[in-house]
Order: sequence, then C-alpha cells, then structure tokens
Amino acid sequence: MPRKIKRSNFKRRTIKRKTTKHDIHKFANMLRRRMTRSERLLWSKLKINTWGVQFEPQYVLHGYIPDFYCISLKLCIEVDGKIHNVKRVQRHDKKRESILLSYGNTVIRFTNEEVNNNINYVLSVIRRYVIS
Repeated sequence: MPRKIKRSNFKRRTIKRKTTKHDIHKFANMLRRRMTRSERLLWSKLKINTWGVQFEPQYVLHGYIPDFYCISLKLCIEVDGKIHNVKRVQRHDKKRESILLSYGNTVIRFTNEEVNNNINYVLSVIRRYVIS
C-alpha cells in the first residue's frame, strides 16, 4: 500500500518580483476592458466631452489607477463598489488618496448606487469641478 505524503511536509515557495511599469499599464488595459456596469455608464457620459475637457478611463497615475482622470484639471474620479465598505480596503483607499492628493490632484468618490440610480447628480458634481 502506498504511503501518504503529508501536505505539511511541503513548503510552498513564492517568488516575489517587483511590479514594473509594463505590468501596471497591462493591468490598466485589462481594467478598461472589464469596466463595471457603473463605470461603463459614467464613461458613456464623460467621453462625450460636453464640458471641453478630456477624461481618461483607468489612467495610470503615480503607481495607481483611478477609474477616471482628467489630466488638465488633475481630477480623479472613483466609482466604489461594496468592497470599499471593508475596513482593509478603506485603509488602502485613504493611503492611495493621500498620495494622489500630495501630487496636487483632486479626488472625488461616488458609489455604484449613486452612479446607477442618480447619474444626473453625479454629473452635476463633476461639472462643478470642471467649471470652477
């Protein structure tokens, strides 16, 4: 009868490698292709360019990828799902936001529900930042 090998006898080795610029741009491209329903809805409104400024979806910025970014206004727009209610994710969001703010960017956040249920409100908030 063959002897069973205990799993605990095996050590798992993972090799950590540094994330490169190429990796993050590749990840941003994947995020663009896999936008959430809320992101697609907001993007359909922002890409029309009715305010005379251009927004970019999933733009790589200081090692982070905001959902939408306006280069000329240094305006980051985040659309948050339910995962952003988790404490660990909230801590990461605060750290990320403080780094983006330290570079002179403005960050505004909306929930998926706000975008899906009240897109006109979301657009009016964004418009205030654009025309000010």
